[in-house]
Formats: sequence, C-alpha cells, structure tokens
Amino acid sequence: GHVGRERATSPRELPGSWVCHQEQMSPGVRATFVADANQVRFELDYAFAGFYCSSEQPAPVSWEFGLIIDGVPEPTGAGNPLYPLTQGSTPWIRLGQGAGAHEVTLVWPCAADVDLLRVHLKETRDGTAPRLLAPPLRSRPQLTVFGTSITQGLDASHVLNTYPERLGALKDWSVVNLGFAGRTIQPADARLAAGISPCGDGHATTPDLVMLNIGTNDFDFFGQHTRVDRFEERYLGWISQFRFIRPTTPILCVTPLPRGDECEITTRTMEEYRERIRTVIERRADPRAALRQQPHDRQGQ
Repeated sequence: GHVGRERATSPRELPGSWVCHQEQMSPGVRATFVADANQVRFELDYAFAGFYCSSEQPAPVSWEFGLIIDGVPEPTGAGNPLYPLTQGSTPWIRLGQGAGAHEVTLVWPCAADVDLLRVHLKETRDGTAPRLLAPPLRSRPQLTVFGTSITQGLDASHVLNTYPERLGALKDWSVVNLGFAGRTIQPADARLAAGISPCGDGHATTPDLVMLNIGTNDFDFFGQHTRVDRFEERYLGWISQFRFIRPTTPILCVTPLPRGDECEITTRTMEEYRERIRTVIERRADPRAALRQQPHDRQGQ
C-alpha cells in the first residue's frame, strides 16, 4: 500500500516521558466542519510518538489519521484518501457525489503531536466560491472515557477501532477519549474528565456520561506500583472531585482488565485493586455511580 508513516515539514523533538518515548495526547481528537465545496485538502504539521521502549526506534503504532465524510468513515490502510502525504499535505479529496454542503471530520491518530495548519477547498456545483459554513452543533450524548493505554488504543489497528470509538458508534454517542499510556489514578484528573480545561482560555465540552477504566498501571508499571491503600484513597478522591464538579453526571467504574503478567507478580494481586474499587463504590453509595466488573472478577457480573 501507499500509506506511510511520514513525518511532516518540521519534525519536532517530543519530550520524553519518565519511562518511555510517548506523547501524552488524547487520541481521536476531531476537527469537524461543514464545507460548501467538492474537494478538500489538509496541511498538517505533526510527528508520530507511538509507544516503544527500546534503544532503537521502531515504527510507531496507531499512527494513521482517519476521515469521515457526511457521517461515513472513509477506508483505512491502503485505501485511505488522506495518503500519500507530501511534506505534510494530503491529496485533494472528493467530498461525495451529492450537491450542496458536506460535513467533514478529520480524526487525529492515537499517538501523535498534531497541528492542523490549513484547510483548502475547491470547486462547487454551481461555480460559486467554495466556503466554510457554520459548524454543526453537538446533538448526540457525549461519552468521556478516562483510562490508560488500553483506552488510548496504542495497539488498536486504527484510532476508529479503539473500544471507546466502537462503543460510541454502536450507541450513536460522541466520544472524548482521555486514555493516556502509563496513567495511574490521580484525583486531580477528575477535573479533566469533568470537562474543565487545564488552559485558562481553553474550552472543554461537558460529558453526559463518564467511564473510568483505570488501575492496571497502579498494579504494575515497569516494576512500579501504587500501594493498595493509597490506590483506594486516590480512587475515592477521583470520584469525589468529579462529583463535586458534576453532581448528576453518571459514572461507570470499570475494574481493571486482565494482564498477561499477573501470574508473574507474587507480592500482590490484581484482585486486591478490584476489591478496593468495589469498596469505594459501596462507601460512596452514589446512585449515579455504577460498577462494571470483568467476567473473571470474584464477584463478576
């Protein structure tokens, strides 16, 4: 196929994390607009970060942009119309066969540092100048998912195949994916999940439903772990802070998924962390906080 992992005009030095080369960026960020035009082309400045932990730099995963036109996802892989990229510029992309305006959504990859520099339009059916129209209003419920690399989707085949995106498509919800590789439970993160922008002049959307799927890195992250008593304290703090900001927004708490290395760790068990989550939910007795336990859990349902 012709799809490549190109770096755009000025590859930038990405800040290294404390354990691996990774970019802490929300995957699946979208730029949506309505265009009275027949074709569109994007100019991008970006660098793939991926997730890798070695002295060499292999091809990063989850690197591909996505495109949705009039609600229909375009093909991925070799059929992706955004490729090949030339110095960060996509080819001209035809916006369907119908006359009139088209809704276009550019979807950021799971692991990249991206700036959308320009949107170029050309051609209209009636020969008038192409133009951007008023953006569509958000009419669907918003699901915000906060979690780790499992949520971020670093090993997903495409950003549109992460489990939050697939759930959103199934339920016809808009999705904000706040999955970050290596993340552990931190009460202050509840502000971000609640839609409070960390930037003074920033804007964030308010969630209609929040899913909290965290704990696997607290159990073990390259030899580091969070003590179970501290994990319970911080988990309770996360729920309490979120509830202070969003008193009525439902929260679905998901116990940590199984890991391939659980049996190799003999000093603690993942079940201890799942039990602490159950304890927090019971202590809170919050009618708008539900618990989704994995099928293998001791009290799975």
